[in-house]
Amino acid sequence: MTSTESLSSTMHSPKAKEYKRSCFQMKFSTENLPQYLFDHETVWPEMQQALVDCGWYDYSLFYRDDGFAVGVFRTDTSGFDEACARMDKTTINAKWQSVMSKYTPANVVPIDAAKELALVTFIGEGSEGGGTMAPVVSASWAPQAYTGGGQPTLDGRRRFCFRMRVATEHITSWLHAMRQMPTDARHAFSSCGWHNYSVYHRDDGMIVGYFESCTSDFAVAYARLRDNIAYRTWADAHVNAHLVDDREPLVHYFYLGVNQKHK
Repeated sequence: MTSTESLSSTMHSPKAKEYKRSCFQMKFSTENLPQYLFDHETVWPEMQQALVDCGWYDYSLFYRDDGFAVGVFRTDTSGFDEACARMDKTTINAKWQSVMSKYTPANVVPIDAAKELALVTFIGEGSEGGGTMAPVVSASWAPQAYTGGGQPTLDGRRRFCFRMRVATEHITSWLHAMRQMPTDARHAFSSCGWHNYSVYHRDDGMIVGYFESCTSDFAVAYARLRDNIAYRTWADAHVNAHLVDDREPLVHYFYLGVNQKHK
């Protein structure tokens, strides 16, 4: 079997397998922000196909007005580095990255300057480590006419992503608290409508959170969580006191996958 056939089989195989959750952070210039966002609403069909063939599933991008951006996706590769390595072998990716380089402060390829964040914890559908056994791309998938963000999932949920920062001297204890979260606090997320909650970190204290919710407003979703006594008691004792920057929501501007109601 050729490598191309292998990737195609991986994409369309009905056999359940482990799909890891991956997250990365990058930076783009705000000089021509409207055009950058528009380009991501209509990503080339060939680029979409290459991403899916190379293991980039259920892929979202979020941004802040200063050009800070976060990507989250699921993959059947070993992680971010292998997923990027697969894309590096495609001709269309080189063309796309070349076009995108005009949107970066140093005129470099955006993904080359991206930094991966490590998964801390996952609360949702799938394994404890954030993987899922459910196929994430169906045989009927085809490149999307619209790849912008903000559209609900098939079950009506909105995708949310936020960033915060933990003081570097407390990062070890903060990570320990997240990984040892008590059962009643973990249950609070799903009971308050935080589905598929994933938390990622960098060694310098950068934290990124991702979840899906039936509410359309981050502030409402977080207020509902804060109202849960089990969560609030645990978070105030082990999490919030170590934050340097509190939870800051980002804007969803790109989605590639089958779990979305199309425009």
